[in-house]
Amino acid sequence: MRCSAILLRSAAVTALLFSVAACASAPLKPGGNLASYDGLAEAEGPRTKARIRYDAAALAQAKTARIAPASFSPEVAAELTEEQKALVSAALNRTLCDRVAERYDIVPDGARADLTVNTTITHLEKTEGGLAGASMAASALSPIPFTPRLPVGMGSLAGESEVKDASGRQVAAMMWARGADAFTTNPRLSKIGDAYELSEAFGRDMGRMVVRHSDPFKSAPKRTWEERKGDDPQCAVFGEKPGLAGFIGERLGTPPGWTDKANDPKPAAKPQTVARTDEGS
Repeated sequence: MRCSAILLRSAAVTALLFSVAACASAPLKPGGNLASYDGLAEAEGPRTKARIRYDAAALAQAKTARIAPASFSPEVAAELTEEQKALVSAALNRTLCDRVAERYDIVPDGARADLTVNTTITHLEKTEGGLAGASMAASALSPIPFTPRLPVGMGSLAGESEVKDASGRQVAAMMWARGADAFTTNPRLSKIGDAYELSEAFGRDMGRMVVRHSDPFKSAPKRTWEERKGDDPQCAVFGEKPGLAGFIGERLGTPPGWTDKANDPKPAAKPQTVARTDEGS
């Protein structure tokens, strides 16, 4: 009984510590990359801070979209190698492209598009590789299933993204910030391990807002369009998906570059015509 009481007290103390510092913080502030910051409203997910705006009518009328490769603010770019930038941007671009392609036909650079999406990463806090390794070791040695990672040395990411119509008018915008957390972000032996995973979350949230014409952090509205099945061939320009090898690598905590060949994109295939309906959007 005494041992049980001690274990319970220890577990309570551990839980309190994790609740106090279970995630890294990321600043949500204008980076000067959006055409306008007017009308941005606060939105918040379980672990994400954001400000969003969208013109539902304008987004509903569009049929095609172009995804411009994500860029980095000068301050962030100065702290990263070319390989690190390629990996983080590829993860963001692929996820964003896949999401947007659920509703719109993706067109290549140079082609006319009803919508163009531009994204900039404005903040990136690197992961402390040694602490990530220690967290992996602690989880491996723990007898408790699903042991949280140590809430220290975690990375964070912030960025801005906007959609413009063919005339150059902004029809959607998002400021986004999120830090890695002890429960859902797997530690990886890489300084960009957290940023790589968070960039996918950023692309997913932005894509959801564009496709749904609604707050991406709330329950999805009833689908009123015909979802595209399969990958859009134009998204291949952002590199091949890591697939099963990437999933295993994430679980094992290996560096993203071991399974993600971001510097070896596939040529885009000729897009196929896919019927969509937009009634009631």
